[in-house]
Amino acid sequence: MGTEAIMMKRKKGGKEQLYMRPCSHPLNMQIPKVNEVKEQMDGESDEYDFVWYFPGNHEGLSWRARQALNKENYNSFIYLLARYAKEYYNPADSSSWQFIHNVRMVQNKLKNAGIITNSAEKMALGYMLTEMPDQSRGTREMFLKAIVKDLERQYGIYDGPVEE
Repeated sequence: MGTEAIMMKRKKGGKEQLYMRPCSHPLNMQIPKVNEVKEQMDGESDEYDFVWYFPGNHEGLSWRARQALNKENYNSFIYLLARYAKEYYNPADSSSWQFIHNVRMVQNKLKNAGIITNSAEKMALGYMLTEMPDQSRGTREMFLKAIVKDLERQYGIYDGPVEE
């Protein structure tokens, strides 16, 4: 399943913008654990709702992050944003503003809820907001690969080679 299948256009402020279609699933649907998000992103799971409708969807953020982000599942949001940025973010895409908006909303929700993040999570969110949109593709991919690897190590889901 690719993002192109779930895009729609709307006019906003006189210009046309791309949106991801709002999800039709119930608001009380469970947020997957970090390891489940990894399985979804790696294609090992058939459940894709959270993965495809949260990162680039303005409406999706309203019913996911504002209502469901808490101390138990905030790491799923951060990990998904980093993986999505690594694999799908393109600053030239007309819907890239939604992704940056969602990163900012998650960061604000964490701050307002008093959730303390570790250094890897702070670095991931800070990078996606400040540096990522202005960097070249190669630099962005290099930094995001390192960020995702660091997050996977922090969450205990890293399955790559052990480095000394």
